[in-house]
Amino acid sequence: MFRVGRIDFDYCRERGYNDPFRNERTVELPLARYFLAQADPERLTEIGAVTPYYFSNRHSVVDPTDAHPGCLRTDARKADYRGRNVLSISTIEHIGNGEFQDALKDNSAYDLLQRIRREAERYLITFPLGYNANLDVSVRTGGVDCRVLKRVNEANEWEPCRDHPFDFCYNYPFNNGNAVCLVTNLEELLTDSGETGGRTRLNLGSGDDYREGWVNVDSGQCHKDIEHDLERLPLPFADSQFKEILLQHVIEHISRGTFPEFMREIHRIGKAGCRLHIAAPYFNSKNAWTDFTHKNFMTEESFGYFDDRHHLRHLGLIYGLNFSFRTLDISWDGPQDNLVIHYELEVVK
Repeated sequence: MFRVGRIDFDYCRERGYNDPFRNERTVELPLARYFLAQADPERLTEIGAVTPYYFSNRHSVVDPTDAHPGCLRTDARKADYRGRNVLSISTIEHIGNGEFQDALKDNSAYDLLQRIRREAERYLITFPLGYNANLDVSVRTGGVDCRVLKRVNEANEWEPCRDHPFDFCYNYPFNNGNAVCLVTNLEELLTDSGETGGRTRLNLGSGDDYREGWVNVDSGQCHKDIEHDLERLPLPFADSQFKEILLQHVIEHISRGTFPEFMREIHRIGKAGCRLHIAAPYFNSKNAWTDFTHKNFMTEESFGYFDDRHHLRHLGLIYGLNFSFRTLDISWDGPQDNLVIHYELEVVK
């Protein structure tokens, strides 16, 4: 396992196309999968045909030379990235390096990188250091925010390189890339998990309820520790990081289609025995329907699909919800026509 920012990733150990277990793709492909999981495929452009060889894809891929049938035979330098999500895995270093349709080495890789940073809505770009000298020098001196991962042994394990030296060699001392540069605007990959300060209590959707000693997460105009849209999954935390999670008037803002995967993420980041405190308008409350931002409506049965002791659990398993919570208590408060339902749940691992 390796960490980038606040996220832990498992290495890709496949022995398929290009043998990721032997080279830098062992770290690049998990990063790509993370990016793809969050991006709308209709608005995603991949530069270079890489992920189609590993994952099923429905997004655009621009590559002037690759034989993959899903490619658009387009020069990446001529594509439009305005408002797009852009992914590139070990491709941009080839541009302007005397390869593909280039006759001479030039600075077009760096120029393209800067244009993507200006135009794209979100982007994740990786390239090995020590391959394209112009790109290495330009990134080192051009003020581009980036992360560098370096390979540390023959077993192909990687760790963050804190001081960002750009003197790595390609194919030495290990095969292929010995360091990978990551350029992205995903905050969770740029900000160290140390910002949580070892705190193990999480206040999701904190709003005006900022709590000292907790990790307070929300989006918009409020005091918070971490800015994050809670419907953007996965959540920017490590596995089994929290012992207590607060969701006060949050669940009703998670769309019903996203709700199962949201709960999967809550299960992932909670320790075994983690306590969840959840409050939401009861389904027949006036407030449940008056607020036009509400997308989900809660009853006493709403978490039954996740509870091994509940009579609806078999349906949850049919739908692939192979993680579980234990319901400890359900209660209500407020006037009869505007009830708030409270749940106390426990993560079961």
